[in-house]
Amino acid sequence: MKPTFPHNCDACILLGADVGHDYYFCPRCDGGTLVSRYGEVDREYFSLPADIVMMDVNRFLGKPMGVCLNLALLRGMCFNKEALNKRPA
Repeated sequence: MKPTFPHNCDACILLGADVGHDYYFCPRCDGGTLVSRYGEVDREYFSLPADIVMMDVNRFLGKPMGVCLNLALLRGMCFNKEALNKRPA
């Protein structure tokens, strides 16, 4: 698998890509960070701690961060029981 856009973090792990987005998981922070890159310019990406996305997962369903979370979970890259327990019902 090859990313569509250049990404300058050596720690990030490419999870996948679709039309318009490359999805990464960065293990540098506690719980990891999800990254959705949508362009070639350095600032053309969106990132959030994986724990935050998991706590409000319904907000991200069908959006790039939701796709990124799904890819990371399928690969076993982010699973924080504490964050899941805090998630609103």
